[in-house]
Amino acid sequence: MLLVAKYVDNGATVSLKWTRTFGKTGRPGSLGTDVAVDDDGNVIVSGVVGTSPSVRKTDIVVIKYSPAGVRRWRAYYNGPADRDDSVSGLGLDRSGNGYVSGSSRGVGTGLDFVTVKFRRSLPQCARGRRSRVRRRRGVQRRFKDRRGLVQAEALMLS
Repeated sequence: MLLVAKYVDNGATVSLKWTRTFGKTGRPGSLGTDVAVDDDGNVIVSGVVGTSPSVRKTDIVVIKYSPAGVRRWRAYYNGPADRDDSVSGLGLDRSGNGYVSGSSRGVGTGLDFVTVKFRRSLPQCARGRRSRVRRRRGVQRRFKDRRGLVQAEALMLS
């Protein structure tokens, strides 16, 4: 189960504002990996969600919540081999576009590196649809600092 909690700093104390959970019933393997907050106070969460009750199989999930905790959208990425996909980094650019990088099994290429862009300004992306995907075939294992690659890939997808 993926858990998101928003706290408010009240100076001398910290209080819980809201919590949200996400996962597919009977599907193990859901896990949150990164959280970002945009300039409007929206909370963007990335992670993986289990997609099969009998086989450990995960897809990338990105969820955007309003500052009040209302889910604005949820989006998935399932790679071409329909096997385990994972997240290693989440980033936002100055325009509020979101980038998720991770690994995804390719067909005949092994473990690929993938970066998915969610463009903030496109109407269809208000529902969390991805606007661009870039895959690096069979090279994911070569990258030691994958979070740094999120920034590099974001520049290339801009």
